[in-house]
Amino acid sequence: MKRSMMAAGAALLCLCGTLAAQTAAPPGAAKLVTYLFEVFRGDEAILQSMREQMPTDPTQRAMMEGSMAAFDVNALAARLDVPLSRLLTPQESEHCLALIASDSAADLVEAGRRAATLDDLLPELERLPAPKKDAIAAMFEAPCFKKTLAYINSAEAQQVSSDYGKSLVCDYLAKTDPEKSALAKQHGLCP
Repeated sequence: MKRSMMAAGAALLCLCGTLAAQTAAPPGAAKLVTYLFEVFRGDEAILQSMREQMPTDPTQRAMMEGSMAAFDVNALAARLDVPLSRLLTPQESEHCLALIASDSAADLVEAGRRAATLDDLLPELERLPAPKKDAIAAMFEAPCFKKTLAYINSAEAQQVSSDYGKSLVCDYLAKTDPEKSALAKQHGLCP
């Protein structure tokens, strides 16, 4: 199995340190993003990153924890759907959707579930029979996968993700502390 596939997955995990609100299953290109997050444990990586950056101030800590509670990969993927859909042709999008519905995609998900950590994924994939490994590698060589991984690691995707994380904090403040919410709005931090 190519190490570049794992490097791309690791880069996916570094997508952002943001959180997303609860939503339904994602449409279109967002399904691909959601699939990649599932395989490479993007949600776990984001939450772990946030835990590592947890402030010590009790008020800030509560705000961060409250925002983290609203996390949902589908919502983040939905935010990334529109710009990613502009990059993929309809044929590429259809091809990728077919790929993530394939037996190879299911094999990759299962390997990911068997792996105790992301570091264990590559050895888990190496245990697969050669035809399955080749089919998984071919998925990541498809133009739609390459474009998706490149987009996920782009500055635009980072900004979309960051903006979404900020919206979660704003939502948390609006629900829990109207005074701070109003102050954040006055300073242009929240809409």
